[in-house]
Amino acid sequence: MKAELWFKINKSRKNWLSRIISWRQSSPFVHVELVFPDDRIACSSVIGKGVRITSTDELLSEKDAEWFVVPLQIENPVPALSWFFRNEGAPYDMASILEIGAGRSPERLENQAWYCSEACCEAIKQCGVWPAVSSHGVKVDTLYYLALGLFKSRDSLYVRIEVAQ
Repeated sequence: MKAELWFKINKSRKNWLSRIISWRQSSPFVHVELVFPDDRIACSSVIGKGVRITSTDELLSEKDAEWFVVPLQIENPVPALSWFFRNEGAPYDMASILEIGAGRSPERLENQAWYCSEACCEAIKQCGVWPAVSSHGVKVDTLYYLALGLFKSRDSLYVRIEVAQ
């Protein structure tokens, strides 16, 4: 099994931050997690208070969430996981998320703070893909299209939906 990107489609009307992100990006995706073959997940989130590594049980227990799963077409995800271990505990970049919510491009205010799609993009870049892409300012929907671009052909493209119970 390969590593996967799980893109969250928020169904909750209560989460104001997710609603703003979805509206500003004109995208159903509001969050992304990198899931490794051993069921560890890694990301940067407000709930997790920054860069963290945990298990998929956390994702599947989240109410009002659907996850659109895209398998990553990379041979060895270990460098991505190593990036998360090196950066575990780095703060969440709330300032950049608020910039996105305001319709502006995020400014890198603090080099060691990350939001979800930036952290996932930077970790995946450690595997030798997307060398020309800067992870700074990468939005969730942009990461989705970058991941789809890794497929060799349309015939090999598949996705699935995971629904939290």
